[in-house]
Amino acid sequence: MDGKDPWHLAPWDALRAVVRMLGHGADKHDGASGDDWRRGRAWSDDWAALHRHLAAWWLREGPDAGSGRSHLWHAGARIVILIAAELRGIGRDDRPVPDSASVESVPPFGAPYGCRLVYLATPYTRYPDGMIAAFEAAADLAGRLVRRGVCVYSPIAHSHPLAVHGGAPATDHEMWMRQDAPMLAAADALYVAHLPGWDCSQGVAHEIAVCEAAGKPIYDLDPVTLEVRLRGAIAGEKARGAA
Repeated sequence: MDGKDPWHLAPWDALRAVVRMLGHGADKHDGASGDDWRRGRAWSDDWAALHRHLAAWWLREGPDAGSGRSHLWHAGARIVILIAAELRGIGRDDRPVPDSASVESVPPFGAPYGCRLVYLATPYTRYPDGMIAAFEAAADLAGRLVRRGVCVYSPIAHSHPLAVHGGAPATDHEMWMRQDAPMLAAADALYVAHLPGWDCSQGVAHEIAVCEAAGKPIYDLDPVTLEVRLRGAIAGEKARGAA
């Protein structure tokens, strides 16, 4: 396909059915704006509605009473909303978390979600075991993510060899911020790896601040299990629990 999206393969009649159901939902809940799902809500709401419509269709219950259309049309709209919520990092990801730490999750933005760019934030000068160990930890983590299908950029794995073999100043924070800025701007999401020293790293703090200002999704990454958690989802859960 030469890197081009194969739009000619899209079933436009089916896509139109989904769009009509999005319009039906907008008229029902929000008028013409249809901003309800864009404002963010629990992912379980759309998950539950999706399965209600699938069950009704499978059991041959006839068209939806509210719209007069097939329940599959409604299910299609719900799955599109969930895909958009995951891609954009909106809403509250309230999927169940595995009880066992040995169960590794599939990180977002990797296969099968498409090869989008993730910026991997890890400590360097604040890593307790030194900068060489920080480089090794970052490279190991980036490599494991690549094996999971994540398109990842690690500034530490990239820059440390330039300092060692190319004479670039390893501790010139301002210079490396300028070097990494285009990659951070191009990234679709930020993974904050909870390696030792991450919470007192000036570089990690800067990368988080830049992504927060840009509205990019930020995920906390467990470096052992590769489990990820959307920061907005955690904040939303805490806020909801305190209400």
